[in-house]
Amino acid sequence: MYFPFIRGKQFDLIALKESTNTIIENGKILPIIEPVNLKNYVLRSFERFIETNMPFILIINPTEGSLINRRDSIKTEIIENIIDEYDNFYVGFIITSRSTIKDVTDFLEEYSNNKVCFIHYTPFQNVDNLINKINEYNNIVYQIFYDGHLNAGYISRFVDNNKVLLKDEFSKENRNADYTQEEYYSNLYKEYRNRGFIGFGDFSIIGDYYIESAGPANAVAIHYTYINEQDDDNLWIKHFVSDDTEGPENILGKFSQALGKYVNFLNGYTPGHAEQCSGCSDFLDLYGRSHFPGLASVKKISLKHHIKLISELIS
Repeated sequence: MYFPFIRGKQFDLIALKESTNTIIENGKILPIIEPVNLKNYVLRSFERFIETNMPFILIINPTEGSLINRRDSIKTEIIENIIDEYDNFYVGFIITSRSTIKDVTDFLEEYSNNKVCFIHYTPFQNVDNLINKINEYNNIVYQIFYDGHLNAGYISRFVDNNKVLLKDEFSKENRNADYTQEEYYSNLYKEYRNRGFIGFGDFSIIGDYYIESAGPANAVAIHYTYINEQDDDNLWIKHFVSDDTEGPENILGKFSQALGKYVNFLNGYTPGHAEQCSGCSDFLDLYGRSHFPGLASVKKISLKHHIKLISELIS
């Protein structure tokens, strides 16, 4: 199974909404959604997920955005007002080294009638107490572990068969101009079972990086994951960066430069690839119309493509 981690920013949620058919038809994709605000577009997104019967995990204690320490608001505005009678969602709780047994107990008691998941960001201080508490409940469906933040010994203490490995595969650069042309991304879609997990997750082409709104871009970058047949079918990522990387001016021209590189790559890739790639068709449409939809929409298209690509690999 695939567990894409999505923070609830506007265009990230739009990408998820536009991927609902892919997610539902595949049947092996369970998005993890961390809400970062309660604006109208967030609430409408959950209404859309319900309409399409899309499964998801809703994090109740986000670590980013304006909803930190506002669990009651999430419960009231999203769970009680929108998804209370919906049965195709899970309530997620992020565990960190600052979490306490009381935090976990309160969560499990509050959502004893829901399917729940734990997302282990950093190690719980007393793992024996945590495991003993977890064993008292039978509604815990998944234990999700953040690779690189937890050691193997900690993960191995959880001996059941519902463990998921979450990993940040995206190498974030401070500036778009700093991205190399391409780099290795991941082989986790092939290896997670061998490592003892029933599923895997990632932060797609965004990475575990949150900022409410970015400033002007001096360069435009299009991020595109693909299967590298010359590297044992591992996932790689292309970064198509504009030639002009100085100053915030001429954003349309910079996008055209990056998009031109993207189209040139597609023309030399596997025949028929563009016709089978949802993100490709979106970008090719923009190229044909010489249209720039905004940087957030560019990220949205790349995110949609990544979800679609993974869906094809695990189908």
